Amino acid sequence: MLVLREFLIPSTSKDLLWKEWEAASPHKDSRHMDIKTFTKWLEELQIKLIAKNGNQCISEEVKRRKFLNHLPDYMETTLVPQILDSWTFNDLVKKAESYEAA
Repeated sequence: MLVLREFLIPSTSKDLLWKEWEAASPHKDSRHMDIKTFTKWLEELQIKLIAKNGNQCISEEVKRRKFLNHLPDYMETTLVPQILDSWTFNDLVKKAESYEAA
């Protein structure tokens, strides 16, 4: 039955997408994703998770929090204290990428 279910549930199933969002982490298959790859994955999930009324289910603030909650420890201790409330998600990503490159 489980094998059949795999073929019957489309890859864009909301349940599967929500599970993917909830499990989203820069650590996948025992490997660490770089900031850019993790960011693209979060943005892709945000785009795919659309409410019945056509609006996005994942707000920019929720995506921002998910990103911040999964920063590597060395970035969390040095980058997080510098973050301003006015920073957008893209501002955070640029700063985290600069830390990763250093």
